[in-house]
Amino acid sequence: CIDVRGFGNWGEWHIGSTGYTWTTLPAGRVPTAATLRRIIDAHVKIFDKWPLSVMNATYGGGTGINVFHPYQDVSYYALTARNAWGAVGMRRDQWGDVSGYLGTLMENNPVVYNGVALKSLIVNKWKEAPVTGEANPVSSSMTDLDRQIKLFHPVSMGNGNFGAKPTGDVATRIRTAFS
Repeated sequence: CIDVRGFGNWGEWHIGSTGYTWTTLPAGRVPTAATLRRIIDAHVKIFDKWPLSVMNATYGGGTGINVFHPYQDVSYYALTARNAWGAVGMRRDQWGDVSGYLGTLMENNPVVYNGVALKSLIVNKWKEAPVTGEANPVSSSMTDLDRQIKLFHPVSMGNGNFGAKPTGDVATRIRTAFS
């Protein structure tokens, strides 16, 4: 997959670790909903015959989590975007982590837009497009990995954050989840 990137820290559609929240960004540095949709459109048009995936932080609009954009329409747009290859997939990082905000972005997303519960689109994304991402066993013991794998059905998980070889319970959880 080609990641739909271009906004926020590491292009991951959030402003975490910047010292700002969405409401404290300096004037002139706040992207509009139209700008964020154009980022998605640029990828869809340029990489028209390739599978794409967009970071799960893109679904933060309307969740009230202050490091994610506030635009519900952008979240819905990202979840329903398509190119000639098909639907845009989802990239989720921190697989296995139990941080509450991740559930709010994903399976507990409270937003209903155009009469559609975004959480329904999110948990069913795997049926029409690739779901990918990376783990973070450095800051998480990945205790929820097996449940998340069964719920979201990722086709791949990168290991860029593994650092040293996972051992003990973390290694067992990774093997169990993908078996």
